[in-house]
Amino acid sequence: MAFITFEGIDGSGKSTVARMVAEETGYILTAEPTDGPLGMELREASERGDGCIVEALLFTADRYVHTEQIKKWLNDGKGVISDRYLHSTVAYQLAEIEQKEEKEGKHWIGGDRRQMWKEWLIGIGTPASIKPDLTLLIDVDVETGLARARERGRLSSFEKVELLKLVRRNYLELAEDGRWNIAVIDGTQGIDDVVKAVMKEIKQIGKN
Repeated sequence: MAFITFEGIDGSGKSTVARMVAEETGYILTAEPTDGPLGMELREASERGDGCIVEALLFTADRYVHTEQIKKWLNDGKGVISDRYLHSTVAYQLAEIEQKEEKEGKHWIGGDRRQMWKEWLIGIGTPASIKPDLTLLIDVDVETGLARARERGRLSSFEKVELLKLVRRNYLELAEDGRWNIAVIDGTQGIDDVVKAVMKEIKQIGKN
């Protein structure tokens, strides 16, 4: 059985798609941040405004515990779908760090500083993770994502236009990186078409 992760900006529809795919495949559906003590501490840190570095470290700690549970499920022969995983921390926290440093006058011209932070986030996250067999990036433009987020009510601190533009850019860059098996799915399609596209990718696991 496979380990599959779903990623995307807020409002992409990834949670709905992940739930529908879990129902269709019979896979266990889990999510990050978790509802455990570290996941709750992460939410509180976000509410307090402790900052992106603290959040990145708490996400990593929460993921370490989460990963141990995922391993148990996989060892029991169960397929697992996670709504967000390593790539969320890289995409979101890198965007927040970039905005923070730009405000402090630390311009990222040339990309060296950005690359340093990107690799730091990947570096702290990789030992706390296992490599998914497949990551589905449900991609929508920021305007579409925000419109959907507004429909469901309260916007999170992440759901801001300029920040989400950076997050989306980071996600698409990770998809092109080559270190992971990431399939980009057009999330602007109807939900049934998105699920169909996702299932097509899932059926390819093990064939390549």
